[in-house]
Amino acid sequence: GLSDQLRVSTVELDGIVALAASCPGWEGGRMMGGGFGGCVLNLVRRDSTEAFVRGIRTAFAGRFGQVCEVYSVRLADGARVDRR
Repeated sequence: GLSDQLRVSTVELDGIVALAASCPGWEGGRMMGGGFGGCVLNLVRRDSTEAFVRGIRTAFAGRFGQVCEVYSVRLADGARVDRR
């Protein structure tokens, strides 16, 4: 929808979504921040994170001749004060 209907995606963003689907541990993903360069949020099984990152970097560089930035984050139980 963001690519075809709203036209706020890029070839690289659409490509990384397609490439991610073939990487180990990928469970799903979506483009975010369309119209501003954007990024892709991928859900990846924790035990496959390193393999996914290697796979997506290699596949993206092979297709686009560029390095993609990867930021690993964890889901949290909403906003709260950490009392550790």
